[in-house]
Amino acid sequence: MLVTVAVMFLVLSVAARAMIVNSFEAHEVDYATETLNRTMYIMWLEIDAMDMMVKDWSAWDDAYYFIDNRNTEFIDSNLGDSTFSNIRLNLMLFISSDGSLAFGKAYDSNLDAAMPESESFIASVMNHSILFDIPDRDGGVAGIVSTPRGALMVSSRPIQNSEKTLPLNGFLVMGRLLDDEIESHISEVAHVETCFHSLNTSLPADVEYAISVMDARNETELIHTPDDDIIAGYAIVYDIDGLPAMVLAVYMQRTIYNQGMALLNLFLVFLLAVMAIMGAVTLIILECSIVQRITDMNTQVNSICADPERSARLDVRGNDEISSLAANINAMLDIREKSETVQAELNRALESRLAELERYKKATVDRELKLVELKERVRHLEQNGGVPR
Repeated sequence: MLVTVAVMFLVLSVAARAMIVNSFEAHEVDYATETLNRTMYIMWLEIDAMDMMVKDWSAWDDAYYFIDNRNTEFIDSNLGDSTFSNIRLNLMLFISSDGSLAFGKAYDSNLDAAMPESESFIASVMNHSILFDIPDRDGGVAGIVSTPRGALMVSSRPIQNSEKTLPLNGFLVMGRLLDDEIESHISEVAHVETCFHSLNTSLPADVEYAISVMDARNETELIHTPDDDIIAGYAIVYDIDGLPAMVLAVYMQRTIYNQGMALLNLFLVFLLAVMAIMGAVTLIILECSIVQRITDMNTQVNSICADPERSARLDVRGNDEISSLAANINAMLDIREKSETVQAELNRALESRLAELERYKKATVDRELKLVELKERVRHLEQNGGVPR
């Protein structure tokens, strides 16, 4: 009984784990994928917001004529460090129509000053010629580019006068690094820990593993559990030239999985309690309906065996196998009683015959003895001459 209950509990536990935990794991993966995509969407909203600002600045008379006159008043009034800090920019480029740099500035928000080694930083952006290949007046390019300082959100639009009537006059490029500040901002908006990992920098072990798995599967997204407490989502982000630029990673607590495990444990406790109660009830039912009745039957059988006459019979109650067994035993006892009665009658008849034979034998023996005695007397008389021949 205990072995049966243990096997049933083990089978139900495995089945429950397969159904409950696997279901919660699938739901957890779906939620992580949704969170990853939502975070990616928020990042693109940031790029779109910067693109709208570039659109406003590029259709501005002062910017249009600055390309030609390069006046310092425009620089002092509009391109100072305070402007970069207020609109949260790290890069602003004014490109002439021939592709030459009319003005460029890289700003370091941590230093609140011009970015050290800004020439290489600016050059890394200028290498993307797609930023300056926008023939349409209302066109533009926005996305991600790789730089020595990490991934950069960029937007480029043609410079034109406010009325959009004069020929295009170069391009305006703005950029913002995906640094700790933007990571914190996106994490707060998306309600999830977010990290941006540029592919031209050293990467954490979990990100390298994610990249290797995505490469092997030829996929751009991966949901992975680095440990029992964290589930992470990784997505490769491509630059404006269609090349891998960085990995977006989001990290979440395994709340859904832990809820599933808690539910599984609660179910197993409930299942164990139910099986224990069912086992106890089954034992009671067996005791009352089978064991006790068999014990009573055994007592009655022993009593019948001890009775020389064996006239008693088992009690027959109910209409089940045990009552059928009792009826069969009673029938067997009836047949045995009849057999004993017949046997007794046969024994009495046999004893009568034996007694009769014994009397016949005795009479025959007596007669033989008398004949022997008579012959002896005749012989004696003959020897003594008392009887003539």
